[in-house]
Amino acid sequence: MNLVIEIGNTTTKFAIFDKHNLIELIRFTNNEYDVSILDKYALKNIILAGSGKIDPAIFDKIKADKKLIFDKSMIQHIKIKYKTPETLGPDRLI
Repeated sequence: MNLVIEIGNTTTKFAIFDKHNLIELIRFTNNEYDVSILDKYALKNIILAGSGKIDPAIFDKIKADKKLIFDKSMIQHIKIKYKTPETLGPDRLI
């Protein structure tokens, strides 16, 4: 199982995937999320992205084999056709 965490300006979303299949999508009001809801999953990988305030300490609360914080520098070779790509936050890019 894999987890994608997207921290937006108003909500935080946890998306749990089994390969390419979305298993569960959980939405929280920012800074009100409860990671214990993830205990029922054997998570292998986590990717964290967002336009809101990202607290890397969230990783300490979730068990997984690999953990990654996404940022814009990771997609340097992807062509973005948006007229003003510099205005896109990491949450929109991911």
